[in-house]
Amino acid sequence: MTITPRYGEALLWAEQIHRDQRRKGKPIPYISHLIGVSALVWEDGGTEDQAIAALLHDAIEDAGQSHASIAERFDSAVADIVLDCTDTNGTPVGGEKEPWLLRKTRYIASLEHKPEASLLVTAAQWFTAPGTSNRLVVHKVCPRGMVGRLSGVSDESRLVRPLRLDLALQPAHREKGAVP
Repeated sequence: MTITPRYGEALLWAEQIHRDQRRKGKPIPYISHLIGVSALVWEDGGTEDQAIAALLHDAIEDAGQSHASIAERFDSAVADIVLDCTDTNGTPVGGEKEPWLLRKTRYIASLEHKPEASLLVTAAQWFTAPGTSNRLVVHKVCPRGMVGRLSGVSDESRLVRPLRLDLALQPAHREKGAVP
């Protein structure tokens, strides 16, 4: 697979729009998370559009970008994936987000309606989520080895330990015959 200049442009833009952000509770630049998500997408057979969307998956909720601003730079396919990875409902940058549990519960419930292109980025995003103690384990059960399970995470998310990403995704993939 050939990488086009678009990927480099996305990496530079992601660094610019997240430059002053750090991983939650750590001095580590936030770009490390975005690069990690993108790397997992590439390694799991994702397309360049998916890898670009992985770099930009927090651009709407954490960097003040919009679907339109992303589509203008990288096209609507990338912007659609980024929008599918967004768990907030128009929270302004720096504004108060809804409680974590509410956002994540609603987001996980929405996964069975998301296209496969977005699910690969979502799986990679959850795998590299800050504060996780038991990482999302990516299984080779879906086309291109796409999704795994959320076995539990630390901090306030301990309240949703039984919430499993694989259970949220299985109905959609059972219909396609991808999950036994």
